[in-house]
Amino acid sequence: MKRIYCLSLLLSLVVVGSSAQEATLPVRYSFRDGAYLYFADRALGPDAPYEKITAVRISRNSGKGLARVVTVSRPTSAGAFRQVCGESAWAQLKLIKNLRDDNATWAYIRAHALLSDYGTLSFDMAFRQAMGSTYLD
Repeated sequence: MKRIYCLSLLLSLVVVGSSAQEATLPVRYSFRDGAYLYFADRALGPDAPYEKITAVRISRNSGKGLARVVTVSRPTSAGAFRQVCGESAWAQLKLIKNLRDDNATWAYIRAHALLSDYGTLSFDMAFRQAMGSTYLD
């Protein structure tokens, strides 16, 4: 028996200095994890704005109006980033980029916002979530 899932989300982009804009973003459903929403090919965060966008506010219409679910952006500390991406992705990044310690790794992440700078690690969904470019619903 096949089940058909309908996913309908209303997204609002939080833009610095401007009013919020509504947008429809690509969604990919994973039977293992759930639905992934893709925002950008780069990090989004207060220290890595993209065209003044620093975060994405996820809202859901439950029939009684919009309710904020979460605001997604790249964490502002190495510890919070590691918690989201996981220790294996953190260690893999240190190995791939030949970074000597955690401070150098965090400095690299803050200096390189584009996901293409991370090679195959950019396909790791937990890493993408830590970069603030993807949300798992």
